[in-house]
Amino acid sequence: MRKTVWATAILFTFHLSFLASAQETSLYCAEVNSLKGFVNAKGEMVVEPQYIMAHDFSEGLASVYTEEESKWGFIDAAGKMVIAPRYDWAKLFSEGLAKVIIDGRCGYIDHTGKQVIPLQWDNADDFHEGLAAVQLGDVQNGRWGYIDKSGKLVIDCQFELAGYFSDGLALVRVDGKWGFVDHSGNFVINPQYSMMETFSEGLAVAWIGTGEGGCIDRTGHWVIPANFENIQSFSEGLAAVMVDGHYGFIDKTGKMVIEPQFIDAHDFSEGLAAVRVFKDGEHLWGFIDKSGNMVIEPQWDDALFFVNGLCLVIINEAGLTHEEIMYGSGEGIKSAYIDKKGSLVWREP
Repeated sequence: MRKTVWATAILFTFHLSFLASAQETSLYCAEVNSLKGFVNAKGEMVVEPQYIMAHDFSEGLASVYTEEESKWGFIDAAGKMVIAPRYDWAKLFSEGLAKVIIDGRCGYIDHTGKQVIPLQWDNADDFHEGLAAVQLGDVQNGRWGYIDKSGKLVIDCQFELAGYFSDGLALVRVDGKWGFVDHSGNFVINPQYSMMETFSEGLAVAWIGTGEGGCIDRTGHWVIPANFENIQSFSEGLAAVMVDGHYGFIDKTGKMVIEPQFIDAHDFSEGLAAVRVFKDGEHLWGFIDKSGNMVIEPQWDDALFFVNGLCLVIINEAGLTHEEIMYGSGEGIKSAYIDKKGSLVWREP
């Protein structure tokens, strides 16, 4: 739906779980000289940069990739390694369990590092609402189902793709079409959509064919007709939509409450949404409030979401062109955190 570009890619690769982590620990992943550490809400470095890769904190722990072992382990908020680096890949803790991979097989560990679900799946996702999507078979031809926290397969591996449960429903694909199943694996909304997103605030974004998108409710009824060139999931009661190549925001009745005027837009979080405009010959991101007022002037080369008062942004200190930022290597691009006044709290040296 949206073109993936370098500046956005570095944000999400560098900060995969920004929302979940900072809400729990108020620690934020920070990069210095290509090494990852963590800063607090004041911008103070509390875990020194030393890791090749790092995910953010979830349930008090963060997975980190060490240079010495070339493996993933887990640290606590003080930077102590509490689960030794021995995994080829490790994700976030969710509902008490974290997905880990050794020799291409996926399983789950608890907070002590105990292997509570054996390494037996070809692919797997995090637990949500007590269930996790798992795959048997290769990426192209394998099928997905769901396990519970005991590791029991409660919904057979039968889906081409499968998402996580939200509001009691999970997004799955069968014969190239998307629908929703409940916790028993029964279809609540039959597969019929060409593209979908999971339910958020009671509505799910859906497309029929390759045309325009709208939103359905839990019965599959079109609450917001598929009239938009692009539409994002609802967050804080509003959803970004594209009309005639520009983004605005609608409410849950489909009413346009912020007129389309932005080149790009992210979801609202903590009352603010990042929007991209063309200013002084540059594509820059600023932040609007729910009335559409620009409360932080456009000045950043990319931006994420506010969490606990901070937002990750990208600074183009090398004076790169828009094309170089979009498609270049990333040299000359720095990450930083700002507060809700737009002031820098921390920036990459």
